[in-house]
Amino acid sequence: MEKQLVWLRNDLRLHDNKALAQAAYQAIPTLVVFILDQSEPALYRRGQARNWWLHHNLQNFSQILETNY
Repeated sequence: MEKQLVWLRNDLRLHDNKALAQAAYQAIPTLVVFILDQSEPALYRRGQARNWWLHHNLQNFSQILETNY
């Protein structure tokens, strides 16, 4: 069975995410993976507030994907 991977790095948008839209259009089982890109430390200093925000947004994102895709 064919499967596809959608790799998210820093973009958790659903409404205009081209990769997710294409995956949904193809109707192929899809694994959506988020990878925290820390290659630019000045942009991604992680403090407790950022960790909290990221954790809750990833949970929400996952619930929306499970419900709608």
